[in-house]
Amino acid sequence: MEKKICEICANEFECEDLEETLCEDCKKSLEEEIDKEEALEEVNEEANDVEDAEEAAEEVEDAEETEETEETSEAEMSADVILSANGEPLTEEEIIALEEAEREKLIKKQKTIKIASIAAGIVALILVVLFVPFKKDKVVEGKRVNLFTCIESAITFSNDKTAAMSIGNERIDESLFNYFLEGAQYNLMTENLGQQPTQEDVKNFWSKEIDGKDAASLAKENAQKDIIEFICARQKAEKMGITISDEEKKSLDNYMNSYITDDFLKQMKLTKEQVRYILEGSSLTNALAQKVITEDKRYDIPNDKIEAAIKEKGEKISAKHILFNTIDTATYQPLDDAKKAEVMKKAQETLDKIKAGEDFDTLMNSLSEDPGLASYPDGYTFGKGEMVAPFEEAAFKLEEGKVSELVETDFGIHIIKRIPLTLSETDLQNEKLKMQNEMFEKDISSWAKGTKIIYNTKLIDNLAVIKEQ
Repeated sequence: MEKKICEICANEFECEDLEETLCEDCKKSLEEEIDKEEALEEVNEEANDVEDAEEAAEEVEDAEETEETEETSEAEMSADVILSANGEPLTEEEIIALEEAEREKLIKKQKTIKIASIAAGIVALILVVLFVPFKKDKVVEGKRVNLFTCIESAITFSNDKTAAMSIGNERIDESLFNYFLEGAQYNLMTENLGQQPTQEDVKNFWSKEIDGKDAASLAKENAQKDIIEFICARQKAEKMGITISDEEKKSLDNYMNSYITDDFLKQMKLTKEQVRYILEGSSLTNALAQKVITEDKRYDIPNDKIEAAIKEKGEKISAKHILFNTIDTATYQPLDDAKKAEVMKKAQETLDKIKAGEDFDTLMNSLSEDPGLASYPDGYTFGKGEMVAPFEEAAFKLEEGKVSELVETDFGIHIIKRIPLTLSETDLQNEKLKMQNEMFEKDISSWAKGTKIIYNTKLIDNLAVIKEQ
C-alpha cells in the first residue's frame, strides 16, 4: 500500500494502484456526478421544450433525493440547487468548473480548521506555562509558584531591588529580612546544636541536611514564614480595630530613647523606624493573640485533651529515685575512692532488697539522700533536657512500674522507678499555652492564604548565612 494525497480533498489515503489520485470518498462522489450527468442527458433528449426539461429535471432530482445518504457532499447539494434554478442541463465544462469551485471551498475550510486548531493549541500551551503551578513553596500552606508569578516578581521588584518580599501592600526590605533571617538561623542552630555550640560546629552546620533540605535554605524558609506571620498578624489586628494604647506608646518611647542607640542600630543594621516598626508589630500581635484566645471558644481546651496530648507526645514522664551521694554535701567535692566504694556497696544492697520484693517507697523514705524528697514525696515529673543526661536516659527507657539498675551521675548513685505520669496544674497550664500558640500560628497561616505574597527570589537566594557564633 502506498500513501497518497487526494487531488480533491487533499486528505492522505492508502492505495495499491500507483496511478490512482483520488481517495475512495471523492472517487465515489465523482462517479455519482457522472451518473447524474448521463441521466440529465437522457432526460433532455426526450424533452421538447423548457417546461418538459424542468419537469424532467425535477424527476431526476426527486430520484436523486431518494438515493442520497446523510453523507451527501456540499458539492452535490450546490449542483442540485443550480440545476433547479436554471432548469437547463449543465455542460460538462460547467460541471467541472462547479466541482473545482467546491473543492477549493473544501480545501480552504480544512486549512482554516487546521490553523484554528494550531492557534488554540498555542494559546492552551501558553496558559499552561503561565498559570499551571510547577513549583510548590512550603512556606505558606502550599503556596505555588509558576511562570506568571515569576514574571510578576520581576516586574514588582524591577524598580525596588532592595525589597526582599511584598506582603499585601507592605514591602520588606533586605535589612528587615536579614533581621528575621538571623533570628531563624539562631533558632535552627539552637534546636539542632544546643545552647553553646562551638565555632566549628556552626561552620559545619550550614552544609548539613535537615528534613531533606540544607540548613541554609531551611533557615531562609523559616525566616520567610516568620515575616509572613508577623505582617499578617499585624494587618489582622488593624482590621479588627486593635491599636496600641497611649500608655504602651509612652512605654515604647521610653524604651527607644533608653536602649536603641546608634551603636545598637549599626550592629543590627536597622534604622530607628524599623526597630519601632518591629516593636509595635510585636505589641499588636500580642494584643491580637490575647483577644482571639480569650474570645474564641476553640482556644478553651479542657484538661483531658491537654493530658492526652502530653501523653501522646511522650515528652514527659514521672519517676521516683533513691539517691546515694558521692559528693561531700558540705564542700561539694567528690568523695575519695574508698568512701565512694562504700556508697556503691550500700546502693547495690538496696537494689538487691528491691529486687527481692521490699517496698521501694519505704526504702526511699528511709535511705534516700535527695534534698528534694520532702518537697516531692510523690516523685518528679520532667521532660527531656530537664535532668542530667544519665538519669534522664535511664528513666525514659524504663516501662511504668519498673526499677532501673544503678545509675551514676555527678551527684551520686541513683535507683530509679518509673511511675504513672502525674501532671501538676503548672504542667497543664504550660502545655495549654503551647497548644494555644500552635493554634494561633495556624490561624495566622489561614489569614495569610488570602494575602498576596511576592518573593524577590534572586535577592533572597544571594543572602549569606551566619558562619560563626
